[in-house]
Parts: sequence; C-alpha cells; structure tokens
Amino acid sequence: MDRAKPILYLILLVVLVGGGYFLITYYRSNPEDTPSSGVSSSVSDRYDTQFVEYFSRKLQTEVVKKNGQPIEGFTPDMFLSVFPGLRASDFDGVEAFQGVYQLGDSGTLSFVRRSTGGPIHSAEAAISPNGMEMLLSNVASRNQIVVVNTGTIDTLIQTLLLR
Repeated sequence: MDRAKPILYLILLVVLVGGGYFLITYYRSNPEDTPSSGVSSSVSDRYDTQFVEYFSRKLQTEVVKKNGQPIEGFTPDMFLSVFPGLRASDFDGVEAFQGVYQLGDSGTLSFVRRSTGGPIHSAEAAISPNGMEMLLSNVASRNQIVVVNTGTIDTLIQTLLLR
C-alpha cells in the first residue's frame, strides 16, 4: 500500500500537467473561445442552441440539394445563390472560423481575416456556429419574425426561398 501512494501521486501529477498544457495550447490557438467575465462570444445568447442548429441545418440542406455538399463549410455566397430572400446585408457581422464578414459602403460583402498569428486554413471563410446565430438574428429582425420555435424558423426559411 505504501508503495502505491507515490505511483498514484505521480499519475495525478502527470494528468494535471497534461490537462494544464492542453488548456494553455488550446486557448492560445483559439483566443475567441477564452472564458471571459461572463460575457459570451455569441450573439448575446439570444437564441437557444437548438434553434440555431435547426436554422443552420435547414439552410445547409437547401444548399446541398441545389449545389452539392461543400468540402470546406458554408459561405455567404452559397446561401445567397440558393435563397433569393437573403441579402448581403444579412451577413454583416457574421463570424467565420478565421474572420468576420463586413458590408462595405458600396454594399459589397467582404471577408476580413482575424490576425491571430495562427495558420490560415482552407475553411477560414466558412461561417461558424456563432456566425449562424448572428445570421439568424439579422434575418429574423429584417423580416420581423420572432423566433419562438422551429415552426417560426420554417416560416423564415420559406420566406427566404420565395422572395
């Protein structure tokens, strides 16, 4: 029994050091995920996660039906090509994995890369989950639809498909 104590302490020390190393490297490479003083990096947590996921799935399903499955995620151009009711302005402030979309003075949407110092990857411009929440917020506000359940999201999607 006395011989097992040092081994247990050594295992515990290795687990703690390994966990600390993981957290440090993770938050250095993903600074937007760093816990802050209770402030979420999301769109003020306006929508329940299930609604954002449902909205994302519905939009993505339509894109895949009409254009096929993209390899590197979904970008505004893909959604704009399928949904006539979407506008470039709906994507203003929408987060991507390595940047954000901004609407210029001329009404043109552009991707602005975050300078995180990390490597650029091929899915950098794909809309992130937080970006989909912002898109839902922008589109619902513009169409004056209050999202209270998946039925209201279905109505919103139909509105975007018909215009």
